[in-house]
Amino acid sequence: MITEKEVKQLVESFWHDVCSGRAGSEMEHYFIGQGHVMVPGGVRMDLEPHQEMHRQLCDEVHAWKTIEIKPVWEEPERVHVAALVSWDASFVDGRPGRIKTQVQEEWLIERCEDGQVRFVLYRSPVVDFADDSAELNI
Repeated sequence: MITEKEVKQLVESFWHDVCSGRAGSEMEHYFIGQGHVMVPGGVRMDLEPHQEMHRQLCDEVHAWKTIEIKPVWEEPERVHVAALVSWDASFVDGRPGRIKTQVQEEWLIERCEDGQVRFVLYRSPVVDFADDSAELNI
């Protein structure tokens, strides 16, 4: 079974690259098929627009709150992951305030033939902004 350690390594590596400002096309290797993130409202955000949004931010911090992993299939080996993550960030342009959120994450992750785990689905259905959070239009 895909382990919690493998899930966290995949996700934390993806988050690191999100915060790095990399081009979306350089992040396709995290996904099976064309990479994208499903944001609140079920809107599909391709990786380059996702990266453009994050390039406006700095000092991003992701922190695990909860994680639940359930096996879905054995062939191919897949797990469904439900997590709650704290995500905070500031604005590159010096705008006052800090984004402070709790994000519900849902991922479908598969072990590929090369042994690596990759996202089949990356979904963030709920982004809950703290009362004192700066605004961010997603």
